[in-house]
Amino acid sequence: MSRISAAFALAAALLLAQSVAASADNSFSFAVGGGHRGLSLTNRTAQGPPFALSAHLGPQGAFGEYNSNANNHGALDFRGDVTFLIVSGNTALICGVVRHAAIPEEEDTGFAVAVVDNGPPGSVPPDLISLTNVFIPVPQSRTDCEGNSFLLLPFVLLPVVDGNITVEDAAS
Repeated sequence: MSRISAAFALAAALLLAQSVAASADNSFSFAVGGGHRGLSLTNRTAQGPPFALSAHLGPQGAFGEYNSNANNHGALDFRGDVTFLIVSGNTALICGVVRHAAIPEEEDTGFAVAVVDNGPPGSVPPDLISLTNVFIPVPQSRTDCEGNSFLLLPFVLLPVVDGNITVEDAAS
């Protein structure tokens, strides 16, 4: 084998190894979507505040944005940068830092939200989004984010009334 052929073979092997490693560490997992969450824990099917989510894992870690747009200009009216994304099957836990908020004191605090992808719009059961944990310390590690895993408990999950969530677990 010539040196050029050997170099190409080595380069191809390295690229393959990198892509396998990227898949194994969820580098391409994501959670995206938007719509309206259920209004409240007691009125789950009425249309509540809108949300938009774009959270991705890449070679440098998590990135993206989460928007919660409550019309009362309260604690759930904010835009945050995603800093952690934990995906397992059809569920995702998203954590980050609030960058802009209707309540100025909420800026530069942490947030956490969980989502469940139950299929395309109209699926039974519907996609789910949790209550949003706000005014928390900014998560500094995956462990800090995992501290919000209680958001995946059924009693804090609300149906997505109008919209869709897609979760992709690259490890699956």
